[in-house]
Amino acid sequence: MLLPKLVSMNSLNFDFHECSFSDKMMTVKDKKDGLSREGCGRVSIMKLTGLANCYTLECNYASGRRINHLAPKVNKETGQVEAETAITDAHSKHYTECIGKQGEVRKEVAPPYTIEVFEDIGRGFCI
Repeated sequence: MLLPKLVSMNSLNFDFHECSFSDKMMTVKDKKDGLSREGCGRVSIMKLTGLANCYTLECNYASGRRINHLAPKVNKETGQVEAETAITDAHSKHYTECIGKQGEVRKEVAPPYTIEVFEDIGRGFCI
């Protein structure tokens, strides 16, 4: 579980808590849509190969369930905290003004995914 933990430490939009693939979690049905994780790539690969420690990058194309809280990024050379962008700052309007289905403002939830959000997750993998 080290790889997903490291990615979640570098991306607001990568949800480490959703990376649980215990035997119980692979078959439990989601309350929202009634689906289990048995149809995802990682479970399929594990069943086909027996390799429990393999990873696939899969995501919902609409939005996540929550955002992470990250430590400030400190420049090692200057010791200064680096400025955040709208996508990397959890306090930007991108995250604080998420509008729900009923028109309500939802706080501390993941916004609808955009190209910039997918790029942020990709950077989290590369760091």
